[in-house]
This record gives sequence, structure tokens and C-alpha cells, in this order.
Amino acid sequence: MSAIKQLLASLAKRLRSIGKNMTKEEAIAECERMRRLLEFKGQSLMKEAQSFHAKAAQYAKAGLVDLARAKLTSWAEYRHEAVAHIMLSDLLTRVKLRISRMKTIEEINAFGEMIGNFFDRTLQKLPDNPILAVRQLESSITAMDSMLGLQVETVPSIEHEELVEAELERLM
Repeated sequence: MSAIKQLLASLAKRLRSIGKNMTKEEAIAECERMRRLLEFKGQSLMKEAQSFHAKAAQYAKAGLVDLARAKLTSWAEYRHEAVAHIMLSDLLTRVKLRISRMKTIEEINAFGEMIGNFFDRTLQKLPDNPILAVRQLESSITAMDSMLGLQVETVPSIEHEELVEAELERLM
């Protein structure tokens, strides 16, 4: 099982436990704890990836193509795993928001079970290749976003999407 699949399996198990024998505040705190862990791990992996990329550039300039290729292979794996961690941490931010809007423990329980089941289904379809797994995970998270949106709120407005796209272009 690839690292991304293991990450998703672990997250599904933890999300399923949200709401069981927990108060709403404890469920929110657990989401925040998981989010921070994923974000920290993702940032650490991204720094490692950048290190591999810098070494590959040095080797390429020195004419050591085989060494540069080996470092770039490691860079790609680390980068894709880092992206998966960061994407899942962002998803947990949205999950935490949805939980904070819920009124009863039963709603939170059902929500945790629904998300756990969704990740289990996603896990079955996920390939072992980390690059393909991240791409599939991106599309699954998009589907999850629409499912989460229907759960508590309406679809984001066009103005909201335009604002996000404009800010993204500005950042690039």
C-alpha cells in the first residue's frame, strides 16, 4: 500500500470516530489536531522535496545527468506526497467548519461516518502510483466538497469563485 493510501486509510478511521463519545468541542479539537499534523507533515515533505530539487539542479549543472535524474525522481515522490498531506489538511479545515455548524452529536456522528465511508470508497479506487493517486485524490476531494456543501450550506456564489480565482492569479 502506498504512503498516500495509508494516509487516507488512517484519516478515514479517525474521521469515523469523530462524534463517538465526544462533545462537539472535542470533535472540533480532534479535527484541528489532525489538520495540524497533516499540515506539518506536508510542509516537512515539501522542504525535503525542495532539497532534492536543489541537489538535482547542482548535479545537472555539473553534467551528472544520472544523479540529477535520481534526485528528481525522489523530488517528484516527496512533492506529491506533500501535496496530498496539505490537500487533506485543507479538507479537514472545511470539515471542522461543518462540524462547528452542527447542532447535535447525532448529526456529527452521522457526518463522521459518512466521511469515513466516502474515504473508504475513494481508497478502493486509488492507484499505488503517488502521482496518479494525488490526481485522483484531488478529484475525490472536489466530489467531497460538493457533498459537504450540500450537507450544510448552499453552493458557493459566482462572486466567491471569482474572488478565489482572481486571488490565485494574483499569487501566481
